[in-house]
Amino acid sequence: METAPRPVVERRELIESIPAVGFTEDQQQDLFTQMYATGLPVSNVQTFVRRANDRGHENVAGHWAQGRGEFAVYDLALKDISEQRLAVIVHEGAHANTPRHESNAHLFGGEDSRQEALMHVTHLAEQSLQTGKFIDGYHANLAERLRNPKHPKHIDKETFIEETWAIYTEHRLTNPAKLAQVQVAQQRAIERNPRKFKDIDGYQALISPPESSEATGLESALITLLDGVENKAELQKHVATLSRRAAGFEESAESMDVAEGIIISLDDWKRQELTQRIAAMLLAPAGPNNRIVRFRLDADRDNTKQKLAA
Repeated sequence: METAPRPVVERRELIESIPAVGFTEDQQQDLFTQMYATGLPVSNVQTFVRRANDRGHENVAGHWAQGRGEFAVYDLALKDISEQRLAVIVHEGAHANTPRHESNAHLFGGEDSRQEALMHVTHLAEQSLQTGKFIDGYHANLAERLRNPKHPKHIDKETFIEETWAIYTEHRLTNPAKLAQVQVAQQRAIERNPRKFKDIDGYQALISPPESSEATGLESALITLLDGVENKAELQKHVATLSRRAAGFEESAESMDVAEGIIISLDDWKRQELTQRIAAMLLAPAGPNNRIVRFRLDADRDNTKQKLAA
């Protein structure tokens, strides 16, 4: 006897069905809203947990425990502005959906696609190590810990690859302009001394030009993962609206049009980044309590990444 198909559960409903331990009601709703906005799968998440920054965890913002499906958010992240907290949630969400585990093959569209995604991120990790050009300060710190076996927090190559995946995903969804800068720096390093980098098997692109319809290998892996994203154009839109949706703002084509009109002389990636932030300001309610995304330097963002512990 055939059983009736299980009803499709809305993604928001699925997220809200996951136990959230230790959060205030506002913190819990903010977490659910941001997790929903990321578009990342939550099938591996068994529990959301709030953690205190006690001794030994003073600089930790988030943590993913693979064995028990625990998605932990620390008080340090809960005190951050919305955009910084979103970066932490994307980072840990990437760990929860890593291509390193065979059990996640279905999330990438099959085992072949999972292996391809792993190949791309492994290549990026090696390319970063050889060029010495890293995505952010945390990425550089991890490289130092990898290279120094006497480091008190020494890591192995597999951990570095895993963190490279999470760091890449975090920036591709929340700070693509920074990835574009790192891509140029890596390309220039290779071009200046091609003999030194002869062992690099082709260049691993981090990000494709905004006007291109072709996605890089790493972008293709994300497109497969993300809910409601089917191609490069939809990935662009997802990124452009992510910070606003994560703050609880609704879509507004009018605000985007106004923002586009303000930005007329910047390079493509900076134009896109600034456009989405101006649009967010146009959407934000008036008053001191609005959760508007604030401008800050990339250097400041790098400093916050030191909070993300391996």
